[in-house]
Amino acid sequence: MTFVLLLAWCGSVVLDGVAFKVLWAWFVSARFGLAPISLATAVGLGLLLGVVSSSVTSAADYLAGQSESESDRNKRVLGSAFRHAFFCGSALLIGLIVKQFA
Repeated sequence: MTFVLLLAWCGSVVLDGVAFKVLWAWFVSARFGLAPISLATAVGLGLLLGVVSSSVTSAADYLAGQSESESDRNKRVLGSAFRHAFFCGSALLIGLIVKQFA
């Protein structure tokens, strides 16, 4: 199961990069005349923004996570990965709609 969770996290990071790259091309490159970015650059920028904007887990959340079973933790992590994929897809869809008016 650890492999599946790692795979879900890696997929989430790559999906972030894809969304970042596409949205950059649609709105930043086209509007400001900047060069398009590669997928690797988009993934790196996404990770950087994630580190900078991440919140510190509170002690209560940490302790609550310690008491949950491995099965519950795995379900929570996979659910989070699917919600994140939905968020990235939604961002791209909304970006596509906005791009039609830009």
